[in-house]
Parts: sequence; C-alpha cells; structure tokens
Amino acid sequence: MNKDELQTRSFWIAAGLRAVRSFAQALLTLGGGDAAGLFTLGWERVLLAAVGYAITSLLTSIIVGIPEAPSPPPAPS
Repeated sequence: MNKDELQTRSFWIAAGLRAVRSFAQALLTLGGGDAAGLFTLGWERVLLAAVGYAITSLLTSIIVGIPEAPSPPPAPS
C-alpha cells in the first residue's frame, strides 16, 4: 500500500463503500438467520457484529489496498 494512495479522495470513497457493503452483508446474513430462527442473537448483537465487519473491511482496505480505487500518478523525480 502506497502512502500517497491513502491521501486520495477516491481511496476513501472506495473504502467507505466497501465498509458499507460489508455492514449490509453482515446485517442481512446475521439478521436473516436470526429472523429465520437459525440462531438467536438479538438485534443488538447483530448490529454490533455488522459494525465489526465494517471496521474490519476498512482496516483491510488500508492495509492491503483497494484494486478498484485508481492509484495516484507517480511523483515526479
């Protein structure tokens, strides 16, 4: 991960969108399983788990990078 990539707006937009998608996926999976009676978590735990997924997604984007976010041009030498 290039330090310059973290300073671009496109990186943070892409990372935020990934985190929102991860939140929604966790909410649908855990909330749907709870509603279907597959397991009993309660909505507080479902929301906390979804927030955890979103934070993990954001940290992964920072550490690994985001392929769909355009890289900044190289600095002139």
